[in-house]
Amino acid sequence: MTCRREDLERGFEPDECYWIAHESQVRGSDRIDLSCDPPPDLLLEVELTRSFLDRLAIAARLGVDEVRRYNGQTTRIMLLGSDGQYVENTRSSAFPFLPVVELARFLNECAKQSETKLLRAVRVWVREQMANGWPTAPAPASERGLGHRRHRTEKPAFSA
Repeated sequence: MTCRREDLERGFEPDECYWIAHESQVRGSDRIDLSCDPPPDLLLEVELTRSFLDRLAIAARLGVDEVRRYNGQTTRIMLLGSDGQYVENTRSSAFPFLPVVELARFLNECAKQSETKLLRAVRVWVREQMANGWPTAPAPASERGLGHRRHRTEKPAFSA
């Protein structure tokens, strides 16, 4: 999907993008218009052959709250700050229960075991997290000074 807003005269095509907190606002849409629909909550960028750095400013202008960058070895979580710049964080605002170190561990396990075994391991880990209470999320974009974003009151839809 191309993320573009005509009024900004800018756009880009992320590797993946997701609406999480705003999913209900775009559900069933055949075409998403970022001039009136909310921007994706989460962008995923795999940077094996090119860097996303030059496009971070465009994502920020579009109001994308979180960008995850993966270079084949490490994953970096970037959250949009009140100054319109991305700041690296160890926790996702979209998935606060999944610290970046755990995400990296699960990604590294992909090559070592079957998808079924990996999913079982993830489910066990999620159940342990649920039993201990979910960690808190970083402040949502609206609380970091971005008034055009809505406050996130929904918990991530995830079942184990």
